[in-house]
Amino acid sequence: MNSVIEILEFIKSHKGCDSQDMDYHVVLDLYNQDYVDGTDVSSFDGFAFKNLRLTISGCEYLELLKNPKAEQNHAVSPAANIINNWHNKPIGKIFIGVSIIVLAGAIFFLMYHNFGIRLG
Repeated sequence: MNSVIEILEFIKSHKGCDSQDMDYHVVLDLYNQDYVDGTDVSSFDGFAFKNLRLTISGCEYLELLKNPKAEQNHAVSPAANIINNWHNKPIGKIFIGVSIIVLAGAIFFLMYHNFGIRLG
């Protein structure tokens, strides 16, 4: 974890640096998590990033790593990663959609058969 903090602090203090002296895989993971932004200039000769800079999420993540008791920002932990956020998962969206269709069908059935309201 200390190497992550060191890399993030280096990128924060040296905007536009490259990943020449850094662990490429750590930088790649930070890049894939949108904590750092830059240009991937990897080729057959080797792996590298240029013009690295911290994103807003990266700054929040660095502060969280340095002070774990600090309150998290929504940029660090998006809502889709919360375990109890079932309605953002695909099965939750399907359940909500089917429930709306069934409820609408029941309302139309009641309107037609009990109140005599024609919907067509």
